Amino acid sequence: MLVSVIITVFNIEKYVEAALLSALQQSYKEVEIIVVDDCSTDGSYEIIKKYMDQIRYIRTFANSGVLLATLEGIKQASGDVISFLDGDDLWAENKLELVVDAFKKHPQAFFLSHDYQFINSADTVIYKEDHSQDILKKGLIEQREDQVSEDMRRSVLGYYGNVWLGSAYCFRSHVIDKGALSAWIERLPDPRMTYQDHTIASYIFLHHPNGKLLYIPLPLFSYRIHGTNYSGTAASLSQMINVILKGLNTAQATHSLVIKYSKDASLKSRQEQKVKYFNYLLCLFKRKYIAALLLFATLCLKFWTWKEIGKELVRFGTIVLLGPSRYISIKNRLI
Repeated sequence: MLVSVIITVFNIEKYVEAALLSALQQSYKEVEIIVVDDCSTDGSYEIIKKYMDQIRYIRTFANSGVLLATLEGIKQASGDVISFLDGDDLWAENKLELVVDAFKKHPQAFFLSHDYQFINSADTVIYKEDHSQDILKKGLIEQREDQVSEDMRRSVLGYYGNVWLGSAYCFRSHVIDKGALSAWIERLPDPRMTYQDHTIASYIFLHHPNGKLLYIPLPLFSYRIHGTNYSGTAASLSQMINVILKGLNTAQATHSLVIKYSKDASLKSRQEQKVKYFNYLLCLFKRKYIAALLLFATLCLKFWTWKEIGKELVRFGTIVLLGPSRYISIKNRLI
């Protein structure tokens, strides 16, 4: 079983070699490693070129964003399984061995993810309280494999956060029509500013609504936290607006899929909530306070719990009083 490993890279010269080595040194050896360099302008290429005899290197014609860079890797992949590694993360040495073993034991399964851990810029494991995947682990302990599949599917499509994608997920290549996936992504309003993993996983799930999904409750990859790369963080107002825009574009993309392919009213409602939420944040951080207030009211009436309302009241009030830049500065000091 050939595994294609797609590593996307953009200006991460400090970490890319460690990521490459974690893929090259896998205990499972039937792999092809495809490095997609999204027009890095730092020293990333100088590091990557040392391994040219062991990888396939693709450089995009222009900086196109992680979704289109990932898509280029998928189009070039020839493996039975397609897996992903961000260029600043690390895989456990036996990750692919366990992934292939799981797919062989469950030939009807087409998608797999697993647990993870956090590391810092020095490769030291750091503790961050995270109970996001407990529901999946509980299902495995209770030997409810069908429920695990359903929990994974609803978590991704409903944005509940119980499944980590990123450098964890992989799928059998036969479940996607590469031409159809490519055409759909390229028709998105702004694919350059759209996240890759949630978009692609949602596309697969909605085209295979009843397929079996697998979860391995082991931390088989290390998510590196450095600077403001952690999801939802930003060092400046312009960065925060970009983060929100990517979230909004991703939610709009997955919402369009759910509307077209799903009959589940609760998923449609959940997707609608995410689109409105990101629109609310965009208005708030762009100081369009009246529009933000109207969306705030809609979210309160239709979607949010009292706890969520309280949290957003604090954010809304702080930004109106101090301004979005000051709010970001205070938030980053408290993280």
